[in-house]
Amino acid sequence: MEQTQHREDSERLICCVLLQLDFCLLPSSSAPPVHTSVPLPLYHRNRETFSSNFLFFFLPWWGDNMRRAFAFLIVGVLLLGSLTVSAIHEDEQGSRDWIMHLVGNVQDAAFQVAANPQLIFVASEDGVVGAIDTGAAGALNLTWRLTSSFKPLCVAAAYQAVLSVNAEGVVTVVDPATGSIEVTYSLQTTESPLRVAACAVEGNNAVVATHDGAVLKRFVFSLASEEEAIPVATSTELAGDVSRMYIGGNRLLLSRTADSTEVRNVETLQVEFTAAGIATSVAADGHFTTRDATALHSFPRTGDATDFPCADCGIAVIVDPMSGTSKGVVRIDSNEGTVRVTYASSQLLIPNIGSSSTAYPIAASETEDGDVVVLIKTGAHNLLLASAKEGLLWRRYEGLANAAATAIVEPVGELDHFHFNKEVLLASRFGTLYSIPLLSMGSEVHLITDFSKELVGVLKAASIAQVQVRGLTVRDHGKTAVIFAVYGTTNAYIVVDLVERVIKEVSTAENPILSTPLMEIGADLSVKGSLPRSPMFTYVSHSSTGLIEGYSVDQNAGARPTWVLHMPSSIVAHASGSEPLRRADIVNNMHVFPNISGKELLEEVRHTYPMRNVIAVAHYEPAVDELPTLVVTAIDVVTGSVLATTRHANVEGDVKMVIVEHSIIYYFLDAKKMRYCFGVWELFEDENSPVVSKSAVATIPQIITSFFVSTKREFSSRATRPPIVAVSTLGAFGGPLADLGVTTSYNAIARKSLVLVFKTGRVVVVEVMRLLAGGQMPMPNVRDRKISHVILPSLLFASHKYRLALPQKVTTEPTGLESSCHVVVTGLDLFYVRSSSGKPFDVLNSDFNKPLLITLVCGFAALSIVVRYFVSRKAINILWQ
Repeated sequence: MEQTQHREDSERLICCVLLQLDFCLLPSSSAPPVHTSVPLPLYHRNRETFSSNFLFFFLPWWGDNMRRAFAFLIVGVLLLGSLTVSAIHEDEQGSRDWIMHLVGNVQDAAFQVAANPQLIFVASEDGVVGAIDTGAAGALNLTWRLTSSFKPLCVAAAYQAVLSVNAEGVVTVVDPATGSIEVTYSLQTTESPLRVAACAVEGNNAVVATHDGAVLKRFVFSLASEEEAIPVATSTELAGDVSRMYIGGNRLLLSRTADSTEVRNVETLQVEFTAAGIATSVAADGHFTTRDATALHSFPRTGDATDFPCADCGIAVIVDPMSGTSKGVVRIDSNEGTVRVTYASSQLLIPNIGSSSTAYPIAASETEDGDVVVLIKTGAHNLLLASAKEGLLWRRYEGLANAAATAIVEPVGELDHFHFNKEVLLASRFGTLYSIPLLSMGSEVHLITDFSKELVGVLKAASIAQVQVRGLTVRDHGKTAVIFAVYGTTNAYIVVDLVERVIKEVSTAENPILSTPLMEIGADLSVKGSLPRSPMFTYVSHSSTGLIEGYSVDQNAGARPTWVLHMPSSIVAHASGSEPLRRADIVNNMHVFPNISGKELLEEVRHTYPMRNVIAVAHYEPAVDELPTLVVTAIDVVTGSVLATTRHANVEGDVKMVIVEHSIIYYFLDAKKMRYCFGVWELFEDENSPVVSKSAVATIPQIITSFFVSTKREFSSRATRPPIVAVSTLGAFGGPLADLGVTTSYNAIARKSLVLVFKTGRVVVVEVMRLLAGGQMPMPNVRDRKISHVILPSLLFASHKYRLALPQKVTTEPTGLESSCHVVVTGLDLFYVRSSSGKPFDVLNSDFNKPLLITLVCGFAALSIVVRYFVSRKAINILWQ
C-alpha cells in the first residue's frame, strides 16, 4: 500500500509540472478554467485523479509575457548548457598549439627600396634571410623567411630583388614580396668557406666583396645574368682576420682590428686611408660611420669628420631608401635598461629593454614624409624598430631563437584547476631570462632579467659567447630560478627572483666533481645544496674519455666514491632512469610479454625491472673493413655492474636515447640498410618462482597487489641477479632526430609517449606501447606476426601543418588533466602543443568551422528537447478534450 501511494504521489507531481509548462506557452484564451475542479486521468487507468485547484494560487501571478519569457528562458538555458561542451573538450588537443617564427641573431639588414619602406630584409648568423614588416604586424609575424644550413654573410636590397651571399659563396636572388628564389649564382672562390662578405646593388648590377682568410676578391655581375658561375673581377692578397666589410659607392670598408678601419677602392681593392674605430655603416655616396670604445665617428664624402664622445655607443648612417645616399646619422646609447635614440633634432627614450649591454643600430632609413626609422639590436640580441615621430613601433625577442635551457614552470600567480596556465622559462645563450605564458599563445613575452654582465664578471670570461649556459630549474614554489653555467673548469650559479625580477645571488665553484642547479659535490667530496633523498646514489660521466664514476652522497657525511667504469671509447648517447618522485607514483608493475623462457607459444606475465638507479650509455666500437659498431650498455648506478650489453653493426651518425618505465629506447641509423631504426630493450626481474602465463587465471589478491606497487622502489627484489632483457629492433620511416623526449604525467597515468623531433621540422608523438613487444601493427594475412616497423601516420604529427625551423630541444611537463602533457620545442622557432597519450591529434583545416559544428550538434540536442515537450503538450491537450 505504501509503494502504491508513493507512486501515485509522484505521478501527481509529474503531471503538475507538465501542466505548469503547458500553461506557460498556451495563450490565456486556450487555458482551461481554473476556478473549477476538473478530473484529470493519469498515465495509468484506475488511478486516483486530482483537480487543478493546486494551480489556482499560482496562475494569477503569471501574465502572458511572463509565461512566454519563462519558456524562452528554459530553452536558452538548455542551449547554453549544451554549448559548454566545447569548453570541456578534454584538453582541446590540436587546437591549442602555437608557434613563434624567429630569425635569430641578426648581423646585417637593409630597408626596402621604396619611398616609404614597408619591409626590412635581415640576415642572421642562424642561417636565415627574411623580411619583417615595418608595421605593427612585424612584432609577431614574418613576411617571409628562408633558412639554410650555411650562414648568410650579407644582404642587399634592389627595387625588384633581394641579394644575399652565404659562407659557401652562393649568391641567392629572391623576390622581395614573396621570398621565392629567382636565381642562384656560384662565386668562383676557394674551397675554404668564406669568413666575411659585403654586397651592394647599383642599378641592375651587383657588387660582392669576399674574404676567405687569405685573399680579398671582388665580383661584379648583372642580376639578369644567365651565367651559373661568377668569375673574379679583382683580387689581392690579404692575410689575417677581417671582422666586417661594407660596400658604399666606390668605397670598401674593412675592419681588421678593434680600433681601425681600412678604406679601400672597391675597384682596385687598394687602401686609400685608415679611419679610427670599427665600421658600422656606409651610404651609397660614400658617407660612413665608425665607433670605438670612447667615441663615435662620422666621415661624410665631403667635409670634415665629426666625433661624438660616447663610451660603448652605436652610430649608423640614415640613407634615402630610393637613392641610398646619406641623410645624416643616428646615434644610440644605453644605460640601465633604457635606450636613447638621438636624431638630428630630437631624442627618443625606449625603456625596459631588459639589458644593460650596449645596443647598436643595424640600419636606418628616411621616409617620404621626413620620418626616420631605425632598426636597433640590443645587447640581449633582440630587435627594436623605432620611429622619430611615432616612437617605438615594435620589439622582437629574437634571443628566444638561441635557447640554452628551458623549463615549464608554475606561474608566479595561482595555478588553474588543470595546470594549463603554466609558463615557459627560457634562458638564452646570450645571458637573458625570459618567461612566456602558455595561454598567451606566444603573443606575450616577459623579459625577466639580463644576467650576462654578472655571469661574465664572476667567471672572468672575455664575453658571454664563451660561457655555456647548461641548466635551469626553479625552487621556492616557483618563486626563484637557478641558472647553471660553465666556463672552463669554473661553474657559476645565478639565482633570480622571479617575482621582483632581480638577481639575488651569484656564486661559483672551482673544478667540482659534480655540479647541478640544486646540488654540488666539491673536489674535496663535500656536498652543498639540497638532496631529494639521503643517501643518494649518483654518477659522473665524462663523454670525451668514456669514464663513468659512481658516488654515494649523504647530506651530512658527504660524498663517497663507490665504483669506476671505463668505456672503450667516447660516449655518444646517454640516458638516465631517474624521474621526479611526484610523477606516476602508482602504476601497474606487471607486464605481458611474449614467452622468453621456453619454446611454447604463450605470453608471460613478468615483473618489470625498477629503473630508477639504471643508466644507459652508447659508444662506437671500431670494426675492420666496415662501419663501426654501436654498443649500448645498461649500468647499475648503485654497484657499477653492467646489467646488459648489445651491439648493432654498421651504424653511424647521432644516437638519441631515453629510458621510459622499464624500457630503454634509442634511435640510430643502420648504414648498411640505409634505414633509421629504434632499438628497444625491455627489462624484467628474474623470477624466483615459475613465470605466470597470460592465459592462467589470476587470483584476486594478485590483481590487487599488481596495481598497488609504487615505482619509488629503487632496487629489484632480485637485485643479486641481472635482469631478463628482451632486445628488438624496429625500422622507422623518418629522417634524423634533433631530439627525443618523453611525455610525463600526474595521477598515475602509465601510458607515456615518445616525442620525436625530426631535423626536418616535424614533431611526432607516438605511444611507448607501440614500440614494446606486441604493440606493433599485425602483419597482413599472416597470423601471429607483427610488422617490424613503427608506423607514424599523420594523426600522430603534433606539428600539424607547421614545419619547425632548425629544432634543437624538446621539454615536457605534465598538466593536471589525465595524461595530458605540455610539450615545448625550441630552436629557430618556438613551438608549443598539448599532447595526450592514446589520443590522436585533431588535424583540422584552417577554414574548418568548428564552432558552427558544435553549435549545430548542441542545437539539435536542444531542439529534440523542445519537440519532445510539444509532443507531450499535444497529448495533454487531447486529454483536456
